[in-house]
Amino acid sequence: MTAGAAAANALLVNLTTRFIVSTAFFTVARLGVADALRDAPRSPADLAATVGADPRALARCLGALAAHGLFRELDDGRFALNEPARLLCRDVPGSYLPYALQVAGFFDSAAAFERAVRDGGTPFEHHYGTPIFEHLAQHPALGAHFDGAMQALHGIETAAMLEACDLAGATTFADIGGGNGDVLAATLARYPAMRGVLFERPAVLERTRERLAEHPAAARIDYVAGDFFAAVPVRADCYYLRHVLHDWDDAACRTILGHLAAGAPRGARVLLGEALLEPPNQAGIGRDMDLVMLQFTGGWQRSAADFATLLEDAGLDFVGVTPTASMISVVEARKR
Repeated sequence: MTAGAAAANALLVNLTTRFIVSTAFFTVARLGVADALRDAPRSPADLAATVGADPRALARCLGALAAHGLFRELDDGRFALNEPARLLCRDVPGSYLPYALQVAGFFDSAAAFERAVRDGGTPFEHHYGTPIFEHLAQHPALGAHFDGAMQALHGIETAAMLEACDLAGATTFADIGGGNGDVLAATLARYPAMRGVLFERPAVLERTRERLAEHPAAARIDYVAGDFFAAVPVRADCYYLRHVLHDWDDAACRTILGHLAAGAPRGARVLLGEALLEPPNQAGIGRDMDLVMLQFTGGWQRSAADFATLLEDAGLDFVGVTPTASMISVVEARKR
């Protein structure tokens, strides 16, 4: 077998079995293995007795995950936390566990993926019968959990955006579709003279208002409930949309941006925090997130050129793209 044939075979094996590795990951997350290892390394038998698992099966899962860089297998057969595994613990700064559990909870909808590729639509909607955001609105407990999952996945991006983008000239910062308010709270903490606006659906806004009630910047936050498909009745000199447009198709994005532009004052900055789609044949988080959007929302990831077209169509002048130290880049435009 040639080296090229061997590499091709290895790629196909990896693609075929990757979902099983993900299933092992979801399983140890649900079992709480990382929390059981917080104090010290432990043997598979000891761990299994604590989390309620078969020792050999658990050891095999952890051995495979350690080979992928999650957990660390010691020479004596015990397992220990490494830096990625520590983020699977509950109640640690930057915990990834809520997002892992969120995806695990919706994993069964992946069975409809082939149907969606053949016939169109979204696997999540095929499986559950409603679009994901309607489903979350109908199940408030899931909605609250979703807020935590988004914080777990995207929380690191907030500091990265603030380090990369100078917002010192803005007097009012409006977070459109700002979810749990993490971005707005961090931005107002960094700029003490700035006021903030959080625009969200009523049910989300109620949760966020309660969450931020004791925040030092609470008195500088205005809450505006609404639907950005109907209107964006917010005036600010800087607007921010993080991972909003990737949830929607181009027609919906034009509607959202058009409503935002209609109410924005001339010269206002519009910042989009998005994982940009990589060029053809180039692997990266943008390509993987594009499949996540296909699975759950029906939207898609876009290139910088795609965003420039959407922004220009909405009456906004494309300015450029600022990379950050996280998965997102910040696409900037101004109201003409």
